[in-house]
Amino acid sequence: MRTLEQLEPRRLLASFTASSVTELIADINAANGAGGANTITLAPGAAFNLSAADNATDATGLPVVAAGNDLTILGNGDTIQRSTARGTPEFRLFHVAAGASLALSNLTLSGGVAANYGGGVLNQGTLSLSGVTVQNCAVRGRSNDPSLVVGGGIYSDGALAVTNSSIRSNQAVGGDGTIIAGLIGGVGGASAAGGGVCVGGGTATLTNTTISANLARGGAGADGDLLLLWPSDKHGEPVPGGPGGNGSGGGICAVSGTIALRTITITGNTATGGAGGTSPKSLPKGAGGAGYGGGIFIASGVPASLDAFTQANTRTNTASTSDKDIFGTFTIL
Repeated sequence: MRTLEQLEPRRLLASFTASSVTELIADINAANGAGGANTITLAPGAAFNLSAADNATDATGLPVVAAGNDLTILGNGDTIQRSTARGTPEFRLFHVAAGASLALSNLTLSGGVAANYGGGVLNQGTLSLSGVTVQNCAVRGRSNDPSLVVGGGIYSDGALAVTNSSIRSNQAVGGDGTIIAGLIGGVGGASAAGGGVCVGGGTATLTNTTISANLARGGAGADGDLLLLWPSDKHGEPVPGGPGGNGSGGGICAVSGTIALRTITITGNTATGGAGGTSPKSLPKGAGGAGYGGGIFIASGVPASLDAFTQANTRTNTASTSDKDIFGTFTIL
């Protein structure tokens, strides 16, 4: 519902209201068309249950926030979620394109699912969250796809600012290896990073936020097989099971860009490697993947800074290999 537009239908407006999914989609499209600064205010108590992707190619439930659109969505304690109804296809909730800006406040984002990048939100522009909960989102790799899987809740390679928010119970899970029967065995599982948040570039500043109960898990390696050297081969050449993929940064992962964390509580997150595949005959089982940085994973060379509060309150996390709380180097703010 766009009250001002009803009064002045020919005027290009910057302010909208929405009380349904249909209105929210229409408002984002109108804001994309208008460009510049736009604000959508969500009606309190409204239900925003997304049952289909607005853009099937992009696999995003709401219209992609387009370049040139400086969009603010003001929640009133509302939830925007992918429907929990059986048969609902997989899609993330928001995608912020390069050159676009999205600011969200007083909202819960829930249930988004995507392949490879950003289960809840994919940010390639500028994303700001204030008073936002991102929960129960997932990014999942496909079987026999070696691509790195990143950002169960949020993946950002633009500018990210998160304040007074909660990122919880999200997952990044690498795809399992599979066997191509009669040809090869032991395909390795894919790696996963950033169960809650993955910073893949640009800048990220998080303040006064809780990151909890998120998971980064590598995919399982395929079981080994007997490679048949020719059609009449009765025994085959044994091929060992594939290695599991790595899991890095159960809570948050910085693989590139710069990151600063202030007054952040990071607890109960997990980074674990995928299981190695079994092997035929007497060959050893495929190696299990590694799990690094249950709370935080900081890749080599990434400028990262934490304040003393964040360092002290990154605790009770789990990593299957090493550095259950913080992996990597950082400076103290």
